[in-house]
Parts: sequence; structure tokens; C-alpha cells
Amino acid sequence: MTAVAISTMSLIPKPGEVMLYISLHEIENLTPVEVLDLARSLGFKPELRTRTWQQEGETKVGLYAMLHYERRDPKAGLEPDFLDTELEALHEQISPGVAVRFAYRLQQGRLDAA
Repeated sequence: MTAVAISTMSLIPKPGEVMLYISLHEIENLTPVEVLDLARSLGFKPELRTRTWQQEGETKVGLYAMLHYERRDPKAGLEPDFLDTELEALHEQISPGVAVRFAYRLQQGRLDAA
């Protein structure tokens, strides 16, 4: 059996970071394996990530599939159609759609969008 490395992640991008990820623990209509297979069929190479946080005195753990990550010059922008086709395909097949997140932090860009 091959060990799988799982990295931790922050949901808030640092300056210059661009991320497309799926919150696997939020999905209602597919299993995590089905989501990973869907991502691969769209040409992604998903990497598993985790995040822990405190909520009402309890430690919560989230499991994520990082589909796209890159660092850019924070002063640069994104192409108008950057990942549009892939985002639409994910939103059509994953419920709830807010489990699919596209976040970036560029000087002329948004911080987070579902």
C-alpha cells in the first residue's frame, strides 16, 4: 500500500497566490473518491489538503482537494476566462456548488469567490 502525503492549507491566499480547491467535507451528492475522479477527468491532478479550526470549543478538521495552485506577481491580473470552463463543469456536478472555491489575492483581484 502506498502512503499518501496530505499537506495542510490556509483558505486565505497570500499575495500572489491563486487557488482552485474543493471542500470535500461539504459535498452532499458525491463521495470524495468520485470528486477526485471527476477532477482528474477534467485534467486536474488533485492534491489532498487538510485544515483544522476551532468552532464552539471543538476542533474541526476539513478535507480539501487542491486542483490548481500557483504563485503570480501580485500586481498581475488574471485572464478574463481563467478556469471558467473547469469551474462551470465542477459547479454543474458538485452539490452544493459552494464547495468549489476559487480564491486569489492579486492587486486587482478578489480575495475569494465560490
